[in-house]
Amino acid sequence: MTNQVFAQEVSVEMVDLKTQEKVITAQQKLEKKEEKLTKATESFRRDLDKFEKLNSKGKLSPNDVSIMTKKLDKKAKQLKKLKEDIADLHKFINESY
Repeated sequence: MTNQVFAQEVSVEMVDLKTQEKVITAQQKLEKKEEKLTKATESFRRDLDKFEKLNSKGKLSPNDVSIMTKKLDKKAKQLKKLKEDIADLHKFINESY
């Protein structure tokens, strides 16, 4: 009986070590994704400001407008994906503790 209890305790400790390792890697990923998010947000704002400034002056052709719109849409989707990934990582970290 004592061997079974000991084995159960060891397996629980192993699981705890594995989850701790997963949490640590999740925290590292979270830091990197948050840095990417800030950079991507700044880039998106710069491109949006540039687009609005040029478009208000009437210096963009219809082709340029469509290209810039596609570029901004793509960046917006990337921002949304990053935010979802960050939320998932926060959820995983909070559930692990």
